[in-house]
Amino acid sequence: MNKLFVFGDSFSEEWDESSPYSVWKGYTPKVYSQIISERLGIEQFNYAQSGWSNYDIFQSVCKNIDKINDGDIIIIGWSGLSRF
Repeated sequence: MNKLFVFGDSFSEEWDESSPYSVWKGYTPKVYSQIISERLGIEQFNYAQSGWSNYDIFQSVCKNIDKINDGDIIIIGWSGLSRF
């Protein structure tokens, strides 16, 4: 079965249920990767982290490349070029 792999920075990171925003909202909002995986009916693996540079994102892709198979979907949300 196909899987969805997501790499990136805070724009791709899932919300934490204890974050002030989730507490204020009264629920934990979904990010785009959760919506995509639900609509496609596939499992998702989100490796995005807030504050990551493009180097960090690329390292994460390299670290997890062995988990990715033919037919899997990969989304890489690159950060700004000036972020170190």
